[in-house]
Parts: sequence; C-alpha cells; structure tokens
Amino acid sequence: MRFWGFWDLEIAKRLRSEVLALGRPPGGGTWSALVDSRTFLPQSPEVSQHRRETMVMIMNEGCRRIAAIVAENGTYAMQFTRIATEAGVMNRVFLDPDDALKWIRET
Repeated sequence: MRFWGFWDLEIAKRLRSEVLALGRPPGGGTWSALVDSRTFLPQSPEVSQHRRETMVMIMNEGCRRIAAIVAENGTYAMQFTRIATEAGVMNRVFLDPDDALKWIRET
C-alpha cells in the first residue's frame, strides 16, 4: 500500500472498507502489510484513532505484521509506532524498502 498526504476521516473510512473487503487469505492464513509512508504526514487524533481501530480489525483478518517505510525517523514514524503498538500488531519502521520487505517475510 502507499499512503500520502493528510487525511480526513472520510479517507480513513474508505481505506478501512477497502482493506477489510480483501478479507482473510484462502485457507485462513496470515499476511503482512508493507506500507510506503514516505509522503504520509502525521495525522489528526481522529484519523489516528480510526487507523488504530482498523489495525485491530485487520489483525482479526490474519494480519500479523505491518512495516512502514518512511522518509525519515520523525513525527510520523513515532505516530505509526504508537498507533500500531496500541493496536497490538507487530510493527517496525524502515527507511529502506528492501529491509522492510525482508522483515515482513520473516516467519
């Protein structure tokens, strides 16, 4: 996935709807998310809360890890880590997309 810009609650709701529509993989397996967040800005408290709730929902659909690729370890990286940790999903922030992909493929 690729996130960019500053979202309002309507955009966050659309993301939730689209991600949940994908459902659990065939056979009920687990999956991981690789999110390119290099142009994503820190979000409002309302959008952040909605994203945290979405993370909880996708964990129930088999998501086990979320890797965020960021341009720098700044405010958004801290916000992502806080939200994902509160949701209970394994998470890490990466500057290098190859390192992020390697991490989500670990068993």
